[in-house]
Amino acid sequence: MNMVSWNSRGMGSSLKINAIRDLINQEQPDFLLIQETKTSEQEFQKQVKRIKNFEGHSIGSEGASGGIRTIWNRKKWSH
Repeated sequence: MNMVSWNSRGMGSSLKINAIRDLINQEQPDFLLIQETKTSEQEFQKQVKRIKNFEGHSIGSEGASGGIRTIWNRKKWSH
């Protein structure tokens, strides 16, 4: 199993979204945890849909604390 954890802020930035896609393509993780992100659930779901064979879930941010987003490979995990 290949897992990646990334402490990130600014998931609304296209540069970071592209960096995450590049990371997924390079590392081929089964599971990706993104911490300290402030994106909304709706925006997060839009971003995840652009990543082939992956889906995700999130716990939203509160106040100054960022949220946690998880993304997993559908081919290896089911919920």
